[in-house]
Amino acid sequence: MRASEQQIDDWADAAWHRTTVEQIEDPEGFVAECAEAPGALAFGRTEQQARDEMRTVLLDWAQLRVARGHGLPRISGTVHAASM
Repeated sequence: MRASEQQIDDWADAAWHRTTVEQIEDPEGFVAECAEAPGALAFGRTEQQARDEMRTVLLDWAQLRVARGHGLPRISGTVHAASM
C-alpha cells in the first residue's frame, strides 16, 4: 500500500514538530535536524529559517522514501505508515 499525499504531509508535519535546531559557527547560522528522518538537514541564517526549510526537506525526504518503496518511520500520534 502506497502512502497518499495527505499521509506524507501528515507525517512530515509530525516530524517537523520533533525538529531540533542548533546554532553553528562555521558557517554562522543554524542547522535543523529530525531523528525520525536520518540524514535530513536544513540550514538557515536564523533559527526560524532553518525550521522553515526543514519542513520542505522533510516532505522531500518522505516522498523519496515512498517512491523507493520504503515505509515511513513511525511517529507516535500519527498514522502508521511503515507499510505504505
